[in-house]
Amino acid sequence: MPAGTPLTEEERLSILTLREAGLSVRAISAAIKRSVGVCQKVIKRGKASCKPNHRGGKPNLTERDHRCIVRAACGGSVGAKAIKDKLQLGCCVRTV
Repeated sequence: MPAGTPLTEEERLSILTLREAGLSVRAISAAIKRSVGVCQKVIKRGKASCKPNHRGGKPNLTERDHRCIVRAACGGSVGAKAIKDKLQLGCCVRTV
């Protein structure tokens, strides 16, 4: 539940421009007389255009590989090693 008055567009723009100028969040909050948390939220929302960080390693199989594996497995009673060798996959047999 918000307790204070909402920020105006002018205040939001001033927060972002002061941040681009190199001021710290505390200095910005002191300059516009708002809390540090409000300034942090505005700055964080301003960076929404950035790509999110992808965590973990890249997948061993692509979507195309998955489709080929399913297609090969539906063709009959073929083992994982045979499918891996047939499709020349560079992953472990257990991945197949």
